[in-house]
Amino acid sequence: MDISIKKKVIFYAGVILMFMTSMNKVLVPNAIFDELQNELNISGKMLASMASGFMCGYAVSQLALGVLSSKFGGIRILLFGASVFAVGSIIFPFLSSPELMIATRALTGIGAGTVFIGLAKIMGDLFEDKFTIVLGSVLFFTYFGPVVGNLPMVALVKATSWRIAMSLPAIVASAVLIIILIFMRGTFKPVQKGDTLSPLWTLCRSKNTWLIFIASSVVFGSSYFISSTAGNKILTDIGKLSAYKASIVVTIFAILIAGNNIGGSIILKLLGNKRKRIMLLAGFFHLGGTALCALSCYFGWNIAFIIASFMMIAIPAGLFAIYCTVIKELHPPQYTGLAVAILNFFAFVAIAGCGNIAGSILARFENGTISGAVNYPPQAYAIIFSIFSVFAICGLTCSFLLPETNPDKK
Repeated sequence: MDISIKKKVIFYAGVILMFMTSMNKVLVPNAIFDELQNELNISGKMLASMASGFMCGYAVSQLALGVLSSKFGGIRILLFGASVFAVGSIIFPFLSSPELMIATRALTGIGAGTVFIGLAKIMGDLFEDKFTIVLGSVLFFTYFGPVVGNLPMVALVKATSWRIAMSLPAIVASAVLIIILIFMRGTFKPVQKGDTLSPLWTLCRSKNTWLIFIASSVVFGSSYFISSTAGNKILTDIGKLSAYKASIVVTIFAILIAGNNIGGSIILKLLGNKRKRIMLLAGFFHLGGTALCALSCYFGWNIAFIIASFMMIAIPAGLFAIYCTVIKELHPPQYTGLAVAILNFFAFVAIAGCGNIAGSILARFENGTISGAVNYPPQAYAIIFSIFSVFAICGLTCSFLLPETNPDKK
């Protein structure tokens, strides 16, 4: 079989796997929060740590594998990521120890992040002239992973058990890994020689690089808290919605994020392709959403205001491709892959950090004992989203300080 055909088969298998990794981000603990508390009596802080463990593993993989992707090539990186993700997914449903579950989620996160890096590298090799549109299409498809990870997976958990439901990613990941192993022969590029760290130092010396890192990362920190940690829980605790209705809301939240991968490009054109304008717009929506949620929780406003705040936060969370475009235009072409990897790294550092902060706050409202599912008071969520609002102000400030990168403007 022709090598290019083998690479395309591996690429499409990788897209399916990336869909599963995207879905896996929101499964623990959001889709099984009450099930884990009821069966294992796990605190909110430990549950948040499971989400953070995944995000920390994902972030570490972005930095480490992003640096190594040019040296070892996309298919080697994808093979490693698929193997690690499959192992983590297989082990998790069999565990009952919170500590081991956190460690396994971190392992799964490393695999998931590595899959993204490997696939992005393969994408650049196969579709060099169509990279932006292919990336946008892949992100649009894979961002529906969290949609499946909410309503359908919640229904599956209720119909079977959380252990059976969490075995689904393991089955799919194992099947994709087998496909890669079958078609990988002859597809590996020679290992490249040279200094792997010098591009990293070059990127980190740029002030604008740090501004875009902060501006984008805070957006994903709060949005992933909703989609992967406690979106369902907030709606059931405060709004007294059923788990099914809460999952519908979070599913709509995920659909809006996915749609914005396409809609963001349309908005960008309407704004005259001014990158800075859309980042400022994203910053204002993020700040407005976090502030509205904090106020709604604090003053006991109708649940409709909290749902509206979620949707406001979802709008900037679907603009990752725009942030990638900006980081790409801030640096020479040879740094694109690494720059996107580090952008993703900081996003998941923020996601893990926000999850840990939120988990610590929730722990303060548990009175030291966990016996079944805990209903957290509105004050707990008000504090969490007040902190997120401070982060949003920092991100908006960084967006103001960034230069316009539109090539047509230069």
